[in-house]
Amino acid sequence: MVPNCLLTCGTTEECDEAGPPKGQKLCMAMTVRTCLVWTLEVLILLMFCLGLAVLVEFVVVHPQPPKCDISSLTLSNFSTSSMNANASAAHDGRGSFTPVQMLTAVIAVTVKAHNQITHIGTFYDHVHVMVSYHRDLIGEDWVEPFYQGRSNTDLLQTQVEVHNLQVSPDTGTQLLADIKDQSVEFGVALHVLTRVRILNIITHHFRVHVRCDITVTPLTETNRQSTLLSKSCREKTHWLSNH
Repeated sequence: MVPNCLLTCGTTEECDEAGPPKGQKLCMAMTVRTCLVWTLEVLILLMFCLGLAVLVEFVVVHPQPPKCDISSLTLSNFSTSSMNANASAAHDGRGSFTPVQMLTAVIAVTVKAHNQITHIGTFYDHVHVMVSYHRDLIGEDWVEPFYQGRSNTDLLQTQVEVHNLQVSPDTGTQLLADIKDQSVEFGVALHVLTRVRILNIITHHFRVHVRCDITVTPLTETNRQSTLLSKSCREKTHWLSNH
């Protein structure tokens, strides 16, 4: 049987140059298009199944932020000193001079972090502790990122070290009065960013803010160990859609 191309082409060489007939070209194009459509449908189906699995896992796991708190605050070093009034003094604006108060302290803050999720663990990407006195920042410390297992509770140790920190005259006067009264109140701020993994999807961040007012006894020559007198904390959490 003579090929269709030979009916229009005189030789086999001319037939090869002419290429396949239009019907075959159309069939090949339809085959490629069908393959692309089928592949796209399979990909859409896989994405739908993955999204459905993540949604079901999300509902079952019900991810939520960890419960964070300031467990304790202790002083291992706490002292004040006045710089030489002749060399380094603060002018009070009325023609007299007030000696500059310098603060040296080592403040250990223990953070309690509890993972409330019973099915999966939590990634702690950022743990930041700041200690202040009468709204003046004394110092800060960070905890290295870590992973916490499901339903686990961890005690995170941080330490704020202050060496010859100059404080304002009013703050220095108040600090001396608090030491004399054996009652020093610190403000502790805790900022935490966490995430969870659901299947192969890592969620956006949960942000946890904790603010505590903690009163302890200062260290003196007769009292070498600080004691917690009172603690009042407030916690706020919210979900970050982006970061």
